[in-house]
Amino acid sequence: MSVLGNNFKCCVTCAYYEVRRRPKISFVEFDSGCKGKCYKTFPQGVPRDPRTSCSQWEIWPPIKR
Repeated sequence: MSVLGNNFKCCVTCAYYEVRRRPKISFVEFDSGCKGKCYKTFPQGVPRDPRTSCSQWEIWPPIKR
């Protein structure tokens, strides 16, 4: 498992990203080998790596502090 803090502006810490992940206070725990889907501008979702950065990023509420 990998862990990233809420200060990293990448898919796995974004509100519009769907992947299996667990909030840990101000961190997120996730499997870095699993791709998820971004739903920000694509209603059907588009595959993205968890560490991809994006200019439309918004923090995932469970890790917001």
